[in-house]
Amino acid sequence: MPPARVSLYEDPRGELILHRAGSPYVYVVADAGAGRFADHAGELAAGEPDRWDGDVMVVSALAADRWSEMTGQLIAWWEDGWVTGYVQSGDLVLEASDRAQRYVGAPGPRAR
Repeated sequence: MPPARVSLYEDPRGELILHRAGSPYVYVVADAGAGRFADHAGELAAGEPDRWDGDVMVVSALAADRWSEMTGQLIAWWEDGWVTGYVQSGDLVLEASDRAQRYVGAPGPRAR
């Protein structure tokens, strides 16, 4: 079974949105505490959570041509137990708010 990949997006309003590849749902993060992306991504990779503190939306309700408008910019991704990628330049995560940067944690290498 290939590893689950969970992507983090930030929409134009500053909402942080998680999506596991192949999942019918996207998850809006209610509490973006420092360094929590890896924790939330690991939870989503294990399956659909029984409880989620933020909103949950069905992907099919998001029109394909409006995906980026609804989810915003890709910020980072998690795969196989690690945050394996950041959209970054040097030490800064590009196009991400301070809240998103705190949620992801310090930028690291693009691959583990």
